[in-house]
Amino acid sequence: MMDVRVDWPAVGNAALVMMATAGVIDVDIPTAIFTIDPWSAPSWRMAAIDYHRHRPAGPVIVPKRLARLRWLLSDDISLERAWGILNYSKGKY
Repeated sequence: MMDVRVDWPAVGNAALVMMATAGVIDVDIPTAIFTIDPWSAPSWRMAAIDYHRHRPAGPVIVPKRLARLRWLLSDDISLERAWGILNYSKGKY
């Protein structure tokens, strides 16, 4: 197999220059578009911290569905009944 190495920042830069030249994006000087230097880019750790800081607190469950799930977890519902209800009502919820 042939070993092909692609300079992806150069590909991205060329795409930006072509879009600017075609008028797709509004840039004054298309040749002044530079890629981010990998050494000056934020670290993976900082990117992960930023992601976790700005993501939602948790999944949003519709109140009707949450009430149904709590009902299925109650002590008076057997495991077999809960399984049957969940297994046969997939199209409803």
